[in-house]
Amino acid sequence: MIGAPDVNVIDAILDQAARRPDAPAIVLAHETLGFAAFARSLAGAAAGLGAAGVPPGAVVAVMAGDPYPSFRAMLGVMLCGRTLLALDRDMSEAEMRRLIAATGASVLVAERDVALPGVRLLDMAELPGEGDPAQERAPGGDRIAQIVVSSGTTGPSKAAPATHRELAQRIADRARESGIDAATCHRVVVGVGFVLGRYPAMRTLDAGGRVIFRPMPGSVPELVRSLAEDGVTYLALTPAHVATLLDGLPAGDGPALPTVRTLTVTSAALSRAMRRAVLDRLTPNLHIAYASNEVGPITHARPEDLARHLMTVGPPLPGVAIEIVDDDGQPVPPGELGEIRVRTPSMTRGYIGDEAAQRAIRDGWFHMGDTGRLDEGGHLYLHGRIDDRINYGGRKLYAFEIEEILLSHPAVAEAAAVGLPSRRHQEVPVAAVVVRRPVPERELIAHCAARLESWKVPRLIRSLAELPRTPNRKLARSELRRIMTTMLAPPGTDTR
Repeated sequence: MIGAPDVNVIDAILDQAARRPDAPAIVLAHETLGFAAFARSLAGAAAGLGAAGVPPGAVVAVMAGDPYPSFRAMLGVMLCGRTLLALDRDMSEAEMRRLIAATGASVLVAERDVALPGVRLLDMAELPGEGDPAQERAPGGDRIAQIVVSSGTTGPSKAAPATHRELAQRIADRARESGIDAATCHRVVVGVGFVLGRYPAMRTLDAGGRVIFRPMPGSVPELVRSLAEDGVTYLALTPAHVATLLDGLPAGDGPALPTVRTLTVTSAALSRAMRRAVLDRLTPNLHIAYASNEVGPITHARPEDLARHLMTVGPPLPGVAIEIVDDDGQPVPPGELGEIRVRTPSMTRGYIGDEAAQRAIRDGWFHMGDTGRLDEGGHLYLHGRIDDRINYGGRKLYAFEIEEILLSHPAVAEAAAVGLPSRRHQEVPVAAVVVRRPVPERELIAHCAARLESWKVPRLIRSLAELPRTPNRKLARSELRRIMTTMLAPPGTDTR
């Protein structure tokens, strides 16, 4: 962008270090770093890359391990003009190698016990502790700051680049909607190998707040107690994390998170039953966010939005355009279901090394692969992935319709529905549940039959110890189909 001011995504932190050097920024187990000390630690990580001969502009993979050292290394990479490729430690070695090869990463920064033969390794613990931020800070702007890795729920993970300018806007957009300011205290719960782990920490620091990186307590009651003792005001969680909190809470009156003024839940749809449970048992300050790694923030529902429209994910953020389109790509009227496509100033320009994935970007729109509807007021409602639709003899059934009903049963903690092949009907719905107490399958089927049209009632429901999930806790629906097929019937048979 000609004439646009240069911006490094770390600039807001450097500005806090200059204006408020001693204000607390990072809270660790045995020490607290002020902003100036934190900026120097980022510069130390950056200096270590230069000393190791990693050239400016090079892609540097950082494998997330111990949260704070990993976070420091990731921000240090971007500070000094290298491009970050953040990897989660739970990712398979084959997937890591594929992403490293596709992005041309020249080095892997990781903890000492990691080994990928043939890949140059820098020990995270040996990066210098301090450096000069002014000396290490490199230009940003339209240079690539990071390559964002998708969750890979429907196939291999995808890699999408984001510039410094785009990433800074993604951080700022959600901060504005979430009320993040210098009084904010954030606790890192999600791993920093995922954007939901590092973006909330970055936006808190950008605003001058403090971020807690202490080890996670061993139980939900201990975690809840520590959040109150530390005065945590901002949490960002996935629905799976929320379910763990709710299931681990002891009985008691009143919100369990009295200090939290913003609890943002994102990365997957949050059921009606779970939304009500959060409001009743955790905090009334629930925020629902819709976003993607390729596009950034899309919508944001504040508590006042949820009070009027409990199941919305909110209206679009300023500058974001949303359309709901039919199978021919034509916009549909408010209230009708269709595919969600969006256009934002910070959306990616394409994927790296994945020609098939490029089809998501068409005519200036990013096709989310999600289905949903817009109401007359412009609030968006999600209805699952396009691939999650069950084709029952030409009629479309959305998995969420079954899941919502199952989750309304008091014994059901988690639920997921999929379609399995049928000779007579193309696909028939089946479901898997995780239960709080034993419950007969016939009772769950009767529960669905009383609330759904007959053809939508799952033919079989099986109880699992846990639902299959990706490393960032999204439902792995393709794996669930495999599990259900193995448990129920050979492929191609009618499951009734």
